[in-house]
Amino acid sequence: MCSVGDLPEIDMKEAHRSLKPKDYECLDCGRRFKGIGENVKCISCRSGNVRRLRLNPHQYHTQAPAGTTSGAS
Repeated sequence: MCSVGDLPEIDMKEAHRSLKPKDYECLDCGRRFKGIGENVKCISCRSGNVRRLRLNPHQYHTQAPAGTTSGAS
């Protein structure tokens, strides 16, 4: 009789946390996007030169710095 052994123990909370999309910014083209996994690549230019952002959901899109206004003076 053939046996494959015991099943590996999987921490489902950790697995769920690692598969949650995270915010990234491409350091080559500047695009911000969400990614999953270990080898994240930019969705625009396919560069692997990206950094993970630590933003809250309201800061996802680029905003003007506080105290500035848009339009002509």
